[in-house]
Amino acid sequence: MTTSGPDGHDRRPGERGDLLDPRCPTRRLLDRIGTKWTSMTVKVLAEESPHEVRFAELRRRVPGISQKMLSVTLQSLARDGLVARRVEPTVPPAVH
Repeated sequence: MTTSGPDGHDRRPGERGDLLDPRCPTRRLLDRIGTKWTSMTVKVLAEESPHEVRFAELRRRVPGISQKMLSVTLQSLARDGLVARRVEPTVPPAVH
């Protein structure tokens, strides 16, 4: 597998890319998870893997995050296939 560098030359796996190139896979990953809330959320989830973390527990473990920002962050991670959401049909609903 090869990728093209900013100079148009093919690069092989293991070769250094150019983070300034928007097509660089490493840059695309950093753009995706590089926000403060995303990285903190992923860290907490990774520490608990493979166990589930409830929404309220996750909010307690990410200092300073609002309910809205955590919700938006989790929706974005779910859209990208990085987390799964499970809602129990209880009153009030339990979200994992």
